[in-house]
Amino acid sequence: MTMHVRSAAPSTALAAAIERSLHEIHPAAGLTRVRTMTDYMELVTQPQRLGGAAAAAVGTIELALAIMALYGVIAFSTTQRTREIGLRMALGASSASVARLIVRDGLVLAGIGIVLGTLIALGAAPLLGDLLIRVDAADPVSVGGGATLLLCAAMVASYVPARPLRVDPSVALRNE
Repeated sequence: MTMHVRSAAPSTALAAAIERSLHEIHPAAGLTRVRTMTDYMELVTQPQRLGGAAAAAVGTIELALAIMALYGVIAFSTTQRTREIGLRMALGASSASVARLIVRDGLVLAGIGIVLGTLIALGAAPLLGDLLIRVDAADPVSVGGGATLLLCAAMVASYVPARPLRVDPSVALRNE
């Protein structure tokens, strides 16, 4: 049997009085475990909290991998486009406009990924609804916050390869 008692007194002081009362009612009755509701709720929600912590850790690793992958793709694309970049700069393009072009390419890739990922996440939301506590699986703040975080990460990952863009047009054109 489970008994819930609401009291302002500490549970240890109250436990002895309850055990005496139970013993008066039934001599074999006794308390086996005395816990506060806070302790009980921590025990009951422990699997969800551990799952949430694991999901947060995996999400952080996935974000780092996404940033590294996008950086690698943009850096590789930038080195492959050395001749194009040199030609643009020879024709009068500033390094800032070329950097904007490279960042824009990275943001387009990230935007496609964010749109596809959001559609998949919203499609899978009904399957995950039972695992979440006090938040909807398709919560617009969560989905929008995640998309914004990924967009900012993509901006940084795209800007880093474009930043040291000091291509000498004559050297770039001679390399090919």
